[in-house]
Amino acid sequence: MIKQSEKTPFNYGITSSARVWGAGLFNIKDIIEIKQSVEGATLNDVILCITSYAVEQYLAKHDTCLQESLIAGMAVDTRAMTEYDTGTNHATLLSVCVHSHIKEPLERLIKIHAESELRKELLAINGADIMRDVLDVAPSGVLNIALKVANRFKLLDRQNMGFHYATTNIPGPRTERYLAGSKVVYSFGLAPLTGTTGLAFVISSYCSSLSISFTCCRDSIKDPDFLEQCIYDAFQKVQLASRSAKPSSKKKVAAKPVARKASTAQKTSK
Repeated sequence: MIKQSEKTPFNYGITSSARVWGAGLFNIKDIIEIKQSVEGATLNDVILCITSYAVEQYLAKHDTCLQESLIAGMAVDTRAMTEYDTGTNHATLLSVCVHSHIKEPLERLIKIHAESELRKELLAINGADIMRDVLDVAPSGVLNIALKVANRFKLLDRQNMGFHYATTNIPGPRTERYLAGSKVVYSFGLAPLTGTTGLAFVISSYCSSLSISFTCCRDSIKDPDFLEQCIYDAFQKVQLASRSAKPSSKKKVAAKPVARKASTAQKTSK
């Protein structure tokens, strides 16, 4: 849960049906170059790092100073290996601390990587399919009534989602695509908004390009052009730090605590 004092301008509910959109477009090779500057880091870790600086810069302009770190909601694929060829899509959101109190980009990236890996381990242990199993066995009539009540009283709009903004990565094709005979040049994304999260980033790759798009509530962010510039500024900041690091001094991730099931934990001696 996000404390009342730690809320940002885009954490007070979806108060308008209007949406604003913007995006930054990059060469995916540049993102991979940043990823390689930290051992074990992933593209998602780099995106979390870039968006954290972008949001931080945006909030600074609007005199919003948080005492604690920003929290990002990261979409994670929860499908089993046997489900990849079924055409289904199951995902959940993990709350990941992006350590926005750390100013040095590579140090922040190291912390983000360790945090996201730990969250994934905890998800694997606790099980990501519990809610899905509940929905599979719950009577459809009960679910329909619950959804109607939630929609009528706007219960989801009041729900504290546990993070300041959401991010989701949608890998695209590596080869060119055509639509009605016209060549697809770039790929961008739009995201639905719900609960108290009025800002969501969609990362989409296509051929050699990678876009970082954002969708937000008009009442929450009235200057999306500035947020778009913040994305480019954040990218340059992280890229400069990665290129300034010596090739022989690749940043290593500190050992993180290993999450274990309670049944496999060491028993206390009598």
